[in-house]
Amino acid sequence: MTASLIVAICGLVFSCLSLGWQAANFVLTGGRVKVKLSAGAMNSGGMVTMPPRNFTPQALAQIQTQGYPVPIVAVEVANVGRQPVTVAKWNLLHATGVSYMPVAAAIGKPLPFRLEVGASETWAVELKTVLDIVAATEATITSNSGRGVRGVVELADGRSRRTTETLHLT
Repeated sequence: MTASLIVAICGLVFSCLSLGWQAANFVLTGGRVKVKLSAGAMNSGGMVTMPPRNFTPQALAQIQTQGYPVPIVAVEVANVGRQPVTVAKWNLLHATGVSYMPVAAAIGKPLPFRLEVGASETWAVELKTVLDIVAATEATITSNSGRGVRGVVELADGRSRRTTETLHLT
C-alpha cells in the first residue's frame, strides 16, 4: 500500500513536470521580440541614441555639438526567440491612444522586414515630425493623459509589442 502510494505520487509529480516543460517549450519555440524606444540625433553617417529617461534638451544640445544635428525618435526591435519573425510595421503611440506610423518619413529598412534569430534592427523618425503629430493630437483631443509616446511594433503574424519606456515630450 505504501509503495503504491509513493509510486503514484512520483508519477503525478513527474507528469506535472513534463506538462510544465512542454508548455514552456511551446511558449519559447516561436519568434519573440523585445522592443526598445530611444531618442537622440543623427547625421548622414549614423545615429546616437539614449534611453528616453536620459533624453533632455541639454543632452540633445550636447549630441548636436558633436556633429549629429537631426533629433530623432527610434524604435529598436530584437528577435530573442527561436524562429525568425517578420516586422510588418512600427508606429509611435501617443498617450491619448492616437498612433502615428511614419511611411515616407521613416528612417531604416523597408517594411515588411524579416528579422532572423538573434538579430535586431532600428527604425527612426525625426523628432520634429513627432512633435508636430503630438501638437496636432493635443489640439484635436483634450486629455489629461500626458504628452508621452511609446513605440509599437506589429509582426506579420498579427501580434504587437509595445515598449515599456515612454518618451515624455514637454
